[in-house]
Amino acid sequence: MKRLVFAFALLALLAVPAPAMAKELTKVEVCGTDGCAAITGETNLHNFGGSGEPDGSVAAPAPFYEIRYTIDAEGESSQWSSWYVPSAKRLATVDERTGVAWAPLDEPRLAALAKTLKPFARPDITSVTIGSRKVTDDPSSYLRLFTVESTGEAVPSGLADWEPVVFHATSKTPWTLDQTSLFYSETNGMLQRGIEIVKLPAGMASDVRSGESLAGGSSFPWRTVLFALLAAAALLVAATMIRPLRRRVFVRRAPTTA
Repeated sequence: MKRLVFAFALLALLAVPAPAMAKELTKVEVCGTDGCAAITGETNLHNFGGSGEPDGSVAAPAPFYEIRYTIDAEGESSQWSSWYVPSAKRLATVDERTGVAWAPLDEPRLAALAKTLKPFARPDITSVTIGSRKVTDDPSSYLRLFTVESTGEAVPSGLADWEPVVFHATSKTPWTLDQTSLFYSETNGMLQRGIEIVKLPAGMASDVRSGESLAGGSSFPWRTVLFALLAAAALLVAATMIRPLRRRVFVRRAPTTA
């Protein structure tokens, strides 16, 4: 049986009466840093998964859990995984064609089980690439792109130069996959986040273009200080290489008498 990638689509199929399709969700595991806990049994899993349809919005990076499903259908067993972000009540599942799809999830049984485990932390970013450019200055600060609000009407115009913004981390998370949900337009200074278009603040757009930190005023301006120190060092070297001309001092001797 071909593996299906949308967890919420499969859960929706479970609502079909049994005679129409021989299928059964046999296990749901919630996994965190300290292990996994499972829900099993037909009674416990009855009508499990009250998730809605993917709505195109993207949850902000936050602590999360991995959800593992096992379903039996037509004599075969399939497993797939998704991610659950309790603070946003959202479920993320990978679509191998279009990337990560997010959907609302209101499932009390899942939420209760998650509370018994320690969640995975928000991603520890090691690098960020924008198109072919690699961000080297404080890449973790680029997580702000998931939460920044639009500064005005966001209507792209001109050249369609959307470039993927890809995050890399020490572990797999729904925000750090190659199938990114973020795209940046340098021409417009805008961000596409799922189906949302965000007009970035002018300063942030400039920092993204140059690959500088997005930490804002809360961070020390190391790059500015570095450039200033390099300029001062260059002036010092130049000064030491230019020796002042020594003036010759002529001493006029008094005439001698016979």
